[in-house]
Amino acid sequence: MAVEKPGDHVDPEVQKLAQALMFVLMTGGSAPYPIPAFEVTKMAQLAFECGVRQTEQKADSIELPGWILQGMREQSVESVPEPSVVGEQKTDLVCCAPDLPTEIPEHLMGAIVSEQESEQ
Repeated sequence: MAVEKPGDHVDPEVQKLAQALMFVLMTGGSAPYPIPAFEVTKMAQLAFECGVRQTEQKADSIELPGWILQGMREQSVESVPEPSVVGEQKTDLVCCAPDLPTEIPEHLMGAIVSEQESEQ
């Protein structure tokens, strides 16, 4: 059983952990807990990095029943890619800014007032 996304290369030890986690999630409770396979692989990778290892006392391979695999494929959804915060984002033009005025009427212009003038 392959639990990684196409194109991913997963360490065989992480793959074993992912298979065990998937088996537990799908058969361990009173009802199957469907979760996307690539998410289970991420959890297995984190567990592996935290020191979780499968020992020789465990099964070499875990095969999930076909109905679980089919249901997992049907219910798993690709995660939404994270937006790029670095590059420019193209958006539709909402409206155009008005043209800049060539002259501003004097009564609409601001005036700089010093503290001494404001006390008087």
